[in-house]
Amino acid sequence: KLSLKDIDSVLDVNLRGSLLTAREGAIRMTGDSASRARRRIIFISSILGTKPESGAATYNATKAGVNLLSKSLAIEWAKHGITVNTVSPGYMQTEIIDEFFEKPAGEAMINRWPAKEFMPIAALDPAVLFLLSESAQFTTGAEIIVDEGQSLT
Repeated sequence: KLSLKDIDSVLDVNLRGSLLTAREGAIRMTGDSASRARRRIIFISSILGTKPESGAATYNATKAGVNLLSKSLAIEWAKHGITVNTVSPGYMQTEIIDEFFEKPAGEAMINRWPAKEFMPIAALDPAVLFLLSESAQFTTGAEIIVDEGQSLT
């Protein structure tokens, strides 16, 4: 039921925006070849890039695209010392989805989750900090799912 304008908007923000932002970052990272600094790109995707959800086909497709984009860029940019990884969160309480989760279908979804509640946005911090750390210097093309098991249901 999405209009073409709405479809284009989701594609532009989620996929095109991710590609253009990463490309600009890589241009800047490779411009200073004398620097020995860590070079990291981390995409924030979604568990809906790994599993289908009724009513979210466009969003699903864009997030799956981000996941594959990350892996492709990981291959291409490894020679420049850039690691490229993805963190895929589960559902978190935001203005975008609040209305759905107040309805019976949303409440039923929450009741299927192992923890039966939203995880806090700060739950992403440890995964992002790991990917930025020296411990992850050889981690590239990885996807870390942070969702309290939501994607298992």
